[in-house]
Amino acid sequence: MELYKRIKKEVDKIWLTDTHEHLVAEARRLKDKVDFFSLFGHYASTDLVSAGMPADKMDFVRNPEGPLDERWKIIEKHWENARTTSYGRVLISACRDLYGIADINAKTYAKLSARITAANKPGFYKHVLREKAGISTSLKTVNTPKVNENQADGDMLLPVYLVDPWIKVR
Repeated sequence: MELYKRIKKEVDKIWLTDTHEHLVAEARRLKDKVDFFSLFGHYASTDLVSAGMPADKMDFVRNPEGPLDERWKIIEKHWENARTTSYGRVLISACRDLYGIADINAKTYAKLSARITAANKPGFYKHVLREKAGISTSLKTVNTPKVNENQADGDMLLPVYLVDPWIKVR
């Protein structure tokens, strides 16, 4: 155990580069209303759909103006099937590590949502990416060579233009 602790201490000092990110720039995130359902903005949402949630309900679930309880009722039974996927498990870990809530369920989603909303302030990315994850830079994939402040911020998120259309044979 002592050897493990020594090795972990040294490994934790290594800074990482996140080479593929989809986050919006923090300035854009701060303008948006975020809550628990913001967690389902990307891959985890497809796990809910794969678990049986109708895809046409996703826009309502993601809408922060909709009633929290109604949105939870839509995903609740599907979350039980999606929670064990890799994306579901990451969400649970993130909620524990970032917001101090050990599980996502009917008893915790409202409190978790309030904490996510409260944490949406300047410095959030620095706290999460640098302080918690040890990431020095995140490379943000963009689809256009003209980058705007909603895509990258020049500090935490550096733009990387996807050149796939130029190299794929069609």
